[in-house]
Amino acid sequence: MATDVPIQALCTEITCPICLDYLSVPMTTACGHNYCQACLLKYWTESRGPFPCPQCRQIILQDTFRVNRHLARMVEHIKDLREKQKAKRKKGECEKHEEPFKLFCKDDEAPICVVCDRSVEHRHHNVVPVHEVSEGYKEKLKEYVNSLKNYREEFSSLKETKERRMQSFLHQLQTEKQKITSAFERKQKLLEERKCFWLGKLQDLEKAMKEEEKGGLDKLSAEISELSQLIREMEEKCLQPPNELLQDIKNTLCSYEKDSGNQYVDLSPKWEEKLRMYSQKNSDLRKAVESRKESLEHALDKVNLDQALDIGNSPIGIFRC
Repeated sequence: MATDVPIQALCTEITCPICLDYLSVPMTTACGHNYCQACLLKYWTESRGPFPCPQCRQIILQDTFRVNRHLARMVEHIKDLREKQKAKRKKGECEKHEEPFKLFCKDDEAPICVVCDRSVEHRHHNVVPVHEVSEGYKEKLKEYVNSLKNYREEFSSLKETKERRMQSFLHQLQTEKQKITSAFERKQKLLEERKCFWLGKLQDLEKAMKEEEKGGLDKLSAEISELSQLIREMEEKCLQPPNELLQDIKNTLCSYEKDSGNQYVDLSPKWEEKLRMYSQKNSDLRKAVESRKESLEHALDKVNLDQALDIGNSPIGIFRC
């Protein structure tokens, strides 16, 4: 490769005609043209078979193109060389001719070198020295800078205002959250206290019932034991001969009359009445709770938070174009 060949021409040679970028994994077709591997495979997939070469239209078969490793190394070398040239090139210098920009093309609004001025591209263009137009563009840039600064100050002020407003909104939201939490906690506390009160009453009733009924059951057990003992004694008395049977018969009959005269007081009706009263009060309590629940649900439904907080379509801000 001759050293005097322009880098631009070499860059053209290593550019893929399909993607117009540097060749990536270059592949050479049977007709001698070079393409990126990905570009050829994309063409092959879209064509679903053989396809014409994008440059010469010769039919290309998939098994006829091969990876060009030599060209791949050349691409990397030229890319490195181009990057080094860009690093060495001074600012205000023509990339194509490596000459300083001394002229300005008003038609293209771009600086050019003296070589560009003689080219066909700028032959009939209005070209003037750079110092004649630089001051005008400098003043225009200053105007733009001042205008942009005004926009920046305006947006900065708007940003500060929105930030303060957002902080105020967040503070209000936090306050409302605390109010809601406090309201529900008070309601929960009241309900919990009422629940504990009613459960405590029922537990007291249960305890008193058990204690009183236990005393009654103990008395009944003692009475049963005494009656069993008396029955055994009388049954044994009946088996005795007449002279022994009549002996102390008065005391035996008195024992029967004494035990048969005892009356048991059944306490069940009293507890049934108490349970009936508590059951009625519990029923009234449940109705009151359900009524409050329905009233609360109605009040919550009436406050349509979904509609009040529907900000999905709200504009975030308006910017000047």
